[in-house]
Amino acid sequence: MLTYSASNLPASLSINSSTGLINGTATAAPGTFTVTLTVTDQAGASGSNTFVITVNPVSGLAITSLVLINSITDIELFNLTNGMVLYKNNLPVSFNIKANVASPAGSVKFAWQGNASYRTENTAPYALAGDSNGNYNNLTMATGSYSVTATPYPNSGAGGTAGQALSLSFTVLNGSGSATRKAGTNADEEMVTSPDVDESITLYPNPASSQFTVRVHVEEPSTWNFVIHDVVGREIPLGTFSLTEGVRSLEFDLTPKEMSPGLYYLNVSNSLNSKKIIKIAITR
Repeated sequence: MLTYSASNLPASLSINSSTGLINGTATAAPGTFTVTLTVTDQAGASGSNTFVITVNPVSGLAITSLVLINSITDIELFNLTNGMVLYKNNLPVSFNIKANVASPAGSVKFAWQGNASYRTENTAPYALAGDSNGNYNNLTMATGSYSVTATPYPNSGAGGTAGQALSLSFTVLNGSGSATRKAGTNADEEMVTSPDVDESITLYPNPASSQFTVRVHVEEPSTWNFVIHDVVGREIPLGTFSLTEGVRSLEFDLTPKEMSPGLYYLNVSNSLNSKKIIKIAITR
């Protein structure tokens, strides 16, 4: 009678000790596993051999980006990139990180600061600190280095074979700045570029100094409200306007607002329940 055993099998695979059959559905993260198979007879003599099992990602299931969220205002700030350097004074008091998935996922598992099982989210939005119906929970960041990994799964509770994960690290420094840069470089990279907005609402110039113009395409008479938020959630009202049908341009003068240079968010909404958020960089 022979007895079979195996070491380093991917998670959720097992071997039948009587027949040597390996079966199950792998739930391990994608990768290669060098498995050692050992056969032992009744006299105690044994022999071993090794082979490789490759676990492939679920087709199409992948994390496409990790987005920094201002969890006070629930506004998406920008995509995090590996090696990014952030300035503490330009960050919100509280934050969250959302994982975007290329195709529907049953769950997303987060690793954070060395904790491989920091949180598993079973419903979108998939957020590092969780949320309540889209109201993001709060985390805080001190200066230092941070690392995060998001891994998608086809089933809830991180079940099934994992899809393509996304891992990145970033650094938070003291001070202020209107730019981010890659770690280990001297040159700054502008964090704000031309805003990605639809044709119905445009803002120019951007960056702006003391004045800017917003052009809106009004489909029917409605009331429009304009509010600027800074990165910590403070509101700076710009006004409410009744606009008639057509293309309308509104000029805003920020001089009385005494706004410091930096990144802001223009929140445009109207009485027809439409709204748009536009990034704007204020310079001096």
